[in-house]
Amino acid sequence: MLNIDEMIAEMEKSGIGIWPHNHEHPSRSLQGMLENGIRGKKKVFIGIGCSFVEGQNAFDDDMFDRFPPEYDNLAYTFKNYSLNERAHIVQSYDNLDLWFCEDDYDVICSNMMSENAFTNQICKHHLKDYYPINFGARGNGNKASISRLFLYNLPWEECDDIIVNVCLSGIARYDHLLDAFGDHYDGTPSPTHRTSWPNKWDEESQKENGWRALEDGYRRSLHSEKEEVLRCIMDMAHLQAWCERYNAKLVVTHGFEYFSYTKERFRQALSKLYRRSFDSKIEAVTTIQERIDSFLPEQKRHLKLYSELQQIVERQVDMFPWDKVVKLRGYEDFISLALSNEEGEMYRADGAMYAIVESGVETPNRWVLRCGHPSAKAHKLYADALYEELQRMNYV
Repeated sequence: MLNIDEMIAEMEKSGIGIWPHNHEHPSRSLQGMLENGIRGKKKVFIGIGCSFVEGQNAFDDDMFDRFPPEYDNLAYTFKNYSLNERAHIVQSYDNLDLWFCEDDYDVICSNMMSENAFTNQICKHHLKDYYPINFGARGNGNKASISRLFLYNLPWEECDDIIVNVCLSGIARYDHLLDAFGDHYDGTPSPTHRTSWPNKWDEESQKENGWRALEDGYRRSLHSEKEEVLRCIMDMAHLQAWCERYNAKLVVTHGFEYFSYTKERFRQALSKLYRRSFDSKIEAVTTIQERIDSFLPEQKRHLKLYSELQQIVERQVDMFPWDKVVKLRGYEDFISLALSNEEGEMYRADGAMYAIVESGVETPNRWVLRCGHPSAKAHKLYADALYEELQRMNYV
């Protein structure tokens, strides 16, 4: 067996990448998007969303059996193998890299994951004259991925046809634009946003970590069901405006939280009236209807104003592109489609993904991994099901 230095030399000769010389998957290469997609095939399929679109942890299925990785906080690493063994793993596949990071080499599977992601799979097996563009952003919410359409400002007008699939992420995720965007630019859609959740942190944690202070401030001073829904509607309005501008065909699916995106939930959330204190803490919550019911018949002006507010809520609800939302083979979201191949009541419940993450165990037939992400074969299933919907919508 070659030693690590000899292996690295051999891999470099054979084109296997040693960071920073590796080549990103075509669906994640901005130059590829421009030259081979927009100006090449002139037809593109764009995936918008979080890690479910990016393809996080969608390794080749046999890799889990041949080289079981070590699981660590929603991610997998191969540092449980010796350096020579890691090099051997890289040589065993044609889409892996060895990356020197934190004083050690590790196996980098980003190309494999991009290859297995549904954005690539649907073009590989069905939309063969389309170029896949994967704008999925792990850990981010909807806004971050949608914003990539604008931030990179590619010449989309040169395309003959554009299909956009937004696979909606967790609605509570709040994306903040990064001024460090492009700091380590490598020709790929590098992180443009950092996402905060409405997390509660103790004072000591907030003092030590400014981001935790921001998240706690978001929880206390900004976050509410209404804020989530309004932000989502505005993000989707931006996406729809972009699609209209470039005559793109939009199809909307859900990743793992379809129950957060219903007309009734939107209507209930938008009908709430919040009263906040000077430091923005919620003091009281009522609804438009409760406010109307509190007025006397002679308070006609107030009755009229709040009746108008109810109409505004309905118009806000209608801003969301409900007519573009599809189910995949009858299932509400990506995770439900994947779990339809597993037996067990826990896999039929809303929020099943969170239960899987909490259990720390992959599903019996490996349709969903222990991190809660769909496996490679689940991405292929999604691609097949989505193509059926594109045909039904007369997009292809």
